Amino acid sequence: MINIVLDVPKIYGKTLSDALEKNGNFRITILPEGKTAQLTACCRQSHADMVLMAVSVTRGYTMEERRSQLALLKKENKRCKEVLIADERMDENINHFLKYCRKLQLIDQFFYYSVGAEYIAESLESMYD
Repeated sequence: MINIVLDVPKIYGKTLSDALEKNGNFRITILPEGKTAQLTACCRQSHADMVLMAVSVTRGYTMEERRSQLALLKKENKRCKEVLIADERMDENINHFLKYCRKLQLIDQFFYYSVGAEYIAESLESMYD
């Protein structure tokens, strides 16, 4: 069973959560919207193997905030896989940020919301095969 923490807006969280639940290999913890500052503590409490975080222009989900959270998570739990997800149509800078983080191995993977939730669930599971 893979312990995963979802820190994504509610509009996407339900779809992703349903796909992960349907997959059957995930124990899901959803961080309440607006509680992004509690991400590290939530990951610690749930013994997270993986965290899926949204990146956007919205406060709490910005590139700068995510960059600092990634550093904290890496420091706290080196084995936790870090995955980012974003709307590729929102901001070109976010696309560059995702690719930059992956290239420098600051994250383990990234996805765009346009990719199906079932595909994301299968891809996340394959990170542990």
